[in-house]
Amino acid sequence: MEDVLDLYEAPYDPAYPMVCFDESPKQLIGEVRETIPPQPGTPARQDTEYQRNGVRDLMMICEPNRTEPNRTEPNRTEPNRTEPNRSAAGARCW
Repeated sequence: MEDVLDLYEAPYDPAYPMVCFDESPKQLIGEVRETIPPQPGTPARQDTEYQRNGVRDLMMICEPNRTEPNRTEPNRTEPNRTEPNRSAAGARCW
């Protein structure tokens, strides 16, 4: 673990960039019933029933020692899943 922490403290070197990758699946849910608006003295009321709208995979690739905007992908197809890996690896790692 100490080796990883030392890596984060190392100065920025464009010849050997540190690239971090993380992904997380997120469930998309929708409302089934309208929320009842708040009345004087009572909070808004919301039903616990929900509609499942699928899953999205959030991927994050960043170079923590360098600032640049992050990119988002529109959907979860196989070419879109591999493209961020390929572009990050080809542009800076090899």
